[in-house]
Amino acid sequence: MPSFYGCVFTVNKDLSIITPLSGPANADNTGGVVFACPLKGFNPRVSPAKNTRGQAEAGAGRVLVHMCCGPCSIIPIKAMLGHGHGASRPDVWGFFHNPNIHPFSEFKKRLDAAKRLAALLGVNVIFDEVYRPTAFIKGVKEAAKFSGKKGLPEKDGRCGYCYSSRLEETAKTALANGFDGFSSSLLYSRYQNHDGIKAIGLTLSRKYGIPFFYADYRGGWQAGIDASKEMGLYRQKYCGCIYSKIERYSKRLLKPAGCSKSPRHKASRSEE
Repeated sequence: MPSFYGCVFTVNKDLSIITPLSGPANADNTGGVVFACPLKGFNPRVSPAKNTRGQAEAGAGRVLVHMCCGPCSIIPIKAMLGHGHGASRPDVWGFFHNPNIHPFSEFKKRLDAAKRLAALLGVNVIFDEVYRPTAFIKGVKEAAKFSGKKGLPEKDGRCGYCYSSRLEETAKTALANGFDGFSSSLLYSRYQNHDGIKAIGLTLSRKYGIPFFYADYRGGWQAGIDASKEMGLYRQKYCGCIYSKIERYSKRLLKPAGCSKSPRHKASRSEE
């Protein structure tokens, strides 16, 4: 299996340019690909870095994109769909696999939103529609330390498990179904540990021998919000797991008496 290389790009707020950051990715020959995903009409001047064993061709092959939710998937998927022409245009598929989401009513809303987005964008999506919170909670308990103050698993540990378990399933599914690489809509969110997600993706790339397609989509944050509203997609009010829901709503309950009421949490803010 050849090692793959590429340049790191970031999406600007106007979504018209993707700016190359300094230096090629994976210069240490550890494998894994950091892939530039230019939007429609952008022709990058910086070519992927070459080596003697292989080269990451921007826009080539089939890519499986993990969809954490509908709203957060808009910008990453549209960016990939807008790259390349003809045979060089990637075949982008979505993968909805989110056992972290709780309760079932919330899981169903996000699943339906992902299906609606798939229909609107005309993309194929593999949907894992089984609601299985027990396995997720067990995994969190094994991976995270518990805070004595709140009695909840610490955020870094539980979120790290949440990222890695979903991305690992995406990598395995991509490999088993003949995809040329995998990615995730988690790279769009301003509320997630972006560097941690990138590191996990590259680690899994080396583990399974399949490229991880990386780009920083956070510059398209507002554009994604606007697009999700126009599409009429359900926008969640907390990240997804039972712990994030407890933290989200306990802040209101624990607010000291006499304080002015905090503004209602607007549906325009997607926390996935």
